[in-house]
Amino acid sequence: MEPVYKERAELFEVGTFTYDASQDEMFQLYAVVLWTVSDYPGLAIASGHSTSSESGCFPCSDETFSIRLKNGQKYCFMGHRRFLHPDHEFRYDAESFDGSEEHRVGPTAYSQVQVLEK
Repeated sequence: MEPVYKERAELFEVGTFTYDASQDEMFQLYAVVLWTVSDYPGLAIASGHSTSSESGCFPCSDETFSIRLKNGQKYCFMGHRRFLHPDHEFRYDAESFDGSEEHRVGPTAYSQVQVLEK
């Protein structure tokens, strides 16, 4: 996927000289990917973000809470009950989940500046 990243960056930063048939002239065209529809592994490929490591929860990013399973040696992402409403019954249901109650608030969304810095 490396060539795709380079081409995408080039179209955004440099652009490409293109012909406009309606105006009968050439112009510099810039492009950006606004959104994609893909599965979770596809998200990793399109974004360049790893979804198979300990910080693999894309919405949580830096605030991901993960544990490595003893027998399967895979990461399990916990703490998603914090996305629920503060009074939701699942937040306090330790027995059905990982043995703990969830009292944290949901992760904060990145600002436009933070997204560009990443």
